[in-house]
Amino acid sequence: MKESHFFYFDIQTIYFDSQSIYNPIALIFKVMEEIKMLEQIKNVLVDAINVDPELVTPEAKLNEDLDIDSLAAVELALELETEFDVRIEDEELAKLVTVQDIMDLIASKQ
Repeated sequence: MKESHFFYFDIQTIYFDSQSIYNPIALIFKVMEEIKMLEQIKNVLVDAINVDPELVTPEAKLNEDLDIDSLAAVELALELETEFDVRIEDEELAKLVTVQDIMDLIASKQ
């Protein structure tokens, strides 16, 4: 007679905090939010500053890659404040170097 083997598994419930970076669903939503934010920022840059949409990436430098000078940066800040309902201080504006910096700043204020 053959010997039967039974396997017993303990079922454990794994709790993922909705804000945890280890939660794959939360990670997907975070990426989707970042993509949406990038698209909104791209639209502001294209509409208000006349930037080529193909140049707008998170790594793009505002001054060097997108040719945004200090006057355009002030206009950009006003448009971003309207679009995202946030307040961008002059000190914060001066520290923005890349599009990713804009995304990080807006995310920190929402």
